[in-house]
Parts: sequence; structure tokens; C-alpha cells
Amino acid sequence: MSQQSVNYNLNSVTTEQEQKSSSWASPEEPAVPDVGRPEQADPGFVYIVANSVLNLLSPYIIGHTVDDYIQHGDFHGVLVNAGCCWSSIFFAFATRYLADQADGGYGQRILLPYVIHLL
Repeated sequence: MSQQSVNYNLNSVTTEQEQKSSSWASPEEPAVPDVGRPEQADPGFVYIVANSVLNLLSPYIIGHTVDDYIQHGDFHGVLVNAGCCWSSIFFAFATRYLADQADGGYGQRILLPYVIHLL
């Protein structure tokens, strides 16, 4: 078996030929693409907060319905609160969809330059 020397110092480039054949960024171009846009607010955060509030609202409505309407036999109040609960669940789904759309676009804007840079 022949013993080959292994270069364990992987962060250094020994020759210019190896540097040119390297798939990493050259000194002329930045290693990390500048894709951040701090001047724009992220609407996904607002949608996530709204989704969290709406998801916490449904169990509260159910508890309020059980404590105030079912125990007293007021089934009209049960139906009204059931409609409120279903509407909060529907709006929670809608805000989750909007958050996924907003964050998905943001993720694509962030990840796509990295993927192009690596390929």
C-alpha cells in the first residue's frame, strides 16, 4: 500500500491553478451575495403574529362557550360562538397561507443567489 501525503490544512490554497479551479468565490467577488433588503418590512412576521392570535382564540371561544352557554342551556349562544370559532379557524388558515406566501418569497430571494453561486 502506498502512502500519500494528505493536506490537512484545507483552508489554504497552495498554487494559483488550484485557486482558479476552486468552486468558491474569487477575491474579486464577495463570498456571500448581498441579498438583504433592510429597508423593507417583512409582512410574514405580521401574518405569523395574527395566525398565532387566531389559533389561541379558538380554544378560548370553546371554553367560554362551555362555561357560559352549554351549562345554562342557551343553544343559540352555542351556535353563535361556533360560528365565531369557525371563522377564527378560517382566518387562521388564511393568515397561515399568507405567511407562507410572504416567507416563501423571502426564502426564495435569500436562497436562490446562494444556490446559483454554488452551482
